[in-house]
Amino acid sequence: MAEKVFKSHNSQLRILRSRGLIVKSNAKKILETENYYNVINGYKDLFLNHAATTETYKTGAEFTEIFALYEFDRELRFIFLKRLLKIENQIKSIIAYKFSEKYKHDNYLKLVNFDSYSRNAKLQDIMRVISTFQRAISDQSGKHNAVTHYVTDYGYVPLWVLVNVLTFGNISKFYGVLKLQDRQAIAKEFGIQENVFKSYLKLMSIFRNVCAHDERLYNTKIVNLEIVSGPIHTRLAIPRTQNGKYACGTNDMFALLICLKEFLPKRQKGEFAETIRQIDKEIEKLQGKIHTVNINDILLLMGFPANWKIL
Repeated sequence: MAEKVFKSHNSQLRILRSRGLIVKSNAKKILETENYYNVINGYKDLFLNHAATTETYKTGAEFTEIFALYEFDRELRFIFLKRLLKIENQIKSIIAYKFSEKYKHDNYLKLVNFDSYSRNAKLQDIMRVISTFQRAISDQSGKHNAVTHYVTDYGYVPLWVLVNVLTFGNISKFYGVLKLQDRQAIAKEFGIQENVFKSYLKLMSIFRNVCAHDERLYNTKIVNLEIVSGPIHTRLAIPRTQNGKYACGTNDMFALLICLKEFLPKRQKGEFAETIRQIDKEIEKLQGKIHTVNINDILLLMGFPANWKIL
């Protein structure tokens, strides 16, 4: 495999032109502020002529279209991350409160307070969670004011303080190893069944990292994870695949939107309604900037059914 060497912006644009992409003069200014790899390698696929034996672009495809899809994806990340951070804080607060209410403030490191386990089942998962919590206390001592205060003055860190330095993923795994009745009590606070809540928590924690780390969002599908389907899939008449699974809305961006519906205010002028409006606005904006690719093809990759706005 040929070694990848540095190429100037002009060289990069010449390569794109040689592959049939229409590149106008303003493209260089874009590449001076945006990473070529992130824009082109991340979003070119829809605009490629996949019938060709070498990498070439569809007839009439323009650099501005690829950049429009890149900007669209970035705006989606902003929209979702804002909501996910709010939901993350709410979930952390309720989990810390419910656990501490039952087991007291400093008992989240005791095996007896977690789900039943044996030598070969659950124990490793529980120990990984406990180890993560211990490591967080160690890492944040001397850095995080509240953690440092409790460690030095009391010799422990209450869970409601510790959750502020734990990731969404940490909390998702913590919830997953709690006793069933404790998981049910937490899920009840949100009016969601325990198994549904657990699947939502896992999916949201992964997508939260996708958004926070500027990874491609619009066509992301989480491998080996599906949210528990429910009335929404039935109401929207989402089709099933040959293996009986729903064709969309289980591990894609539409599944994430389904999760948000459960946690954001649902009244007509509430935050979920505003989320729908903002996404729709970005879709319309993108539609006006692309001509080589049909907007419905992009919605399909997002997992959005035709009637997604009545979610």
